[in-house]
Amino acid sequence: MMDPSTIHRQSGSVALAVLLSLVSTVIVGGMLYYTLKRYEVAQALQVAQVEQAAREQQAVATGRLFAQAGSAVIRTDPAAIQSVLSGGLPTKQLLDAVVVNQDDVIIAAQDRSRIGQRLQDQALGSQRTAKREAIASAADGARTLTVLEPLT
Repeated sequence: MMDPSTIHRQSGSVALAVLLSLVSTVIVGGMLYYTLKRYEVAQALQVAQVEQAAREQQAVATGRLFAQAGSAVIRTDPAAIQSVLSGGLPTKQLLDAVVVNQDDVIIAAQDRSRIGQRLQDQALGSQRTAKREAIASAADGARTLTVLEPLT
């Protein structure tokens, strides 16, 4: 038969072992949760960036297609460009489309009330020299993509 003090010491050692095991499980579980959560956040950010890049590429492609088709139409029937813009944009991600002349005066627009107004866009100057699209921030802080394609 065992001495009661030995039994007490052994039960104390078992309780300590169980407590240490429980604490280490909680710590490892917390670290695993933290790691997986960070991975999830990084994945969500990456998906958002890919979606934004896809929207930007769609806007660029639409602008280029419109410019290529528009260059032929503007020589033969300038009013046709206005009727295309008035009929709506080809994709719902595009908020607006305008055609401007070399002086940045709007000559065709989805919203006809804008025709004749000067387009005030800081990105236009850099786009004309770079001959490519640029990303700028709107007055309200929203990100916008301005695509400048010359009608050649």
